[in-house]
Amino acid sequence: MTKKRIIAAKKDKKGNIIAVKSEGNKRFYNKDQAIKLAEKGVLDLVVVNPSNKDKHIRTPPNKKVKDNLDNLPSS
Repeated sequence: MTKKRIIAAKKDKKGNIIAVKSEGNKRFYNKDQAIKLAEKGVLDLVVVNPSNKDKHIRTPPNKKVKDNLDNLPSS
């Protein structure tokens, strides 16, 4: 199965990622949905689960900055 690439990300007022949109989709997945889909291998995201905070998502590590969630468009 090919993982769907993330093409857009929405942030809250604090700059935290609250939703993402994958390639080929018109709607956004909220953060909780994105975490579940990433854990199932559907979305091309990494789930980070620090011991003292809630789970969050990141793009897979690479040398590109432009594909980081913070740098993606919001639509």
